[in-house]
Amino acid sequence: MNKYYDSQVLTSTTNTPTKDVYNCDRYAIQADYTGTFSGSLKLEVSNDDDTVTNWTELTGSSVAITSAGTYTWNVKHVAYRAVRVVYTYTSGSCTLSLSITTKGE
Repeated sequence: MNKYYDSQVLTSTTNTPTKDVYNCDRYAIQADYTGTFSGSLKLEVSNDDDTVTNWTELTGSSVAITSAGTYTWNVKHVAYRAVRVVYTYTSGSCTLSLSITTKGE
């Protein structure tokens, strides 16, 4: 597992860095979160070429989070170029770390 977003304290809605999944058949992203907060996490995906500007929510990926814990998205049959995690802030302060594992074609 490769950590790609390490222990960031979030107090507003935040888009994490883009991860290239173009040559992947499947991937898993694990979110680890702590703090006193209320919010949600979701995946957004894009098929833009070099500069990613257009994002679409991955259907069924949204999850409400209100206490410390972990959540893992296990995505198969990837047919897009990029993915990112979006934290939507409601209240409090959330410390978020993300790790990703990818598998080839």
